[in-house]
Amino acid sequence: METVELAYDVYECQDTHSDLLPIVVLHGMFWNKYMYRELGSKLCQKTKRKVYCLDLRNHGKSPFTEKFDIYVICDDVKRFLSEHGIKKATLITHSFSCTVSYLIAIQQKELFYKKLVHDLTKDDGKFKWKTNTDFLNKEILEENTLKLKKEGFSNHEILFVRCQDSYNITDSRFEEILKFCPNSRLITIEDTTHLLLLEKVDEFVNAVTDFLGPVCNSEDRI
Repeated sequence: METVELAYDVYECQDTHSDLLPIVVLHGMFWNKYMYRELGSKLCQKTKRKVYCLDLRNHGKSPFTEKFDIYVICDDVKRFLSEHGIKKATLITHSFSCTVSYLIAIQQKELFYKKLVHDLTKDDGKFKWKTNTDFLNKEILEENTLKLKKEGFSNHEILFVRCQDSYNITDSRFEEILKFCPNSRLITIEDTTHLLLLEKVDEFVNAVTDFLGPVCNSEDRI
């Protein structure tokens, strides 16, 4: 399967710990790395880790291709990790990229230390810039290329962060998630909408920092 080279931004601070496992951030459908500039910077400052924010294929500055399904997207991400010498990382995902992280965790569980799933309600089209939207809408709505059946269990520690009145992660759906990802936790950030990351970045960053634990944790080192 032919992969593409993904565009990315990387965030480092003067006090970034080079021996700590990095954070890799994957955006949701129609979004791109540009929207995570504040998040990437604050994550780096707060956690003392290098942070990579990627553009997935057909988004942002990454190549646009006719091939677009969940498996080739996974292969793109795995290629990125390999090319940048990232043998293990914490992954932060949103919306459809949560499925990407799930599949990679099943295929190559050694790549992830922890995962953090950022759930939002359905995208409403306000941020469809630098994205092959006509093609993506056809693939999603007509071809259903992002559908993935449950393929196995993940024992990774996973934190699900949902907005108030989440469409995607209801209490009942989280109970189903626990059957396949038993080491999962769930928190809700109140007074938020589908723009949670733009509304309460600091609160989200604090949740990530608490989840990752203290910098002195020897299990979280390269």
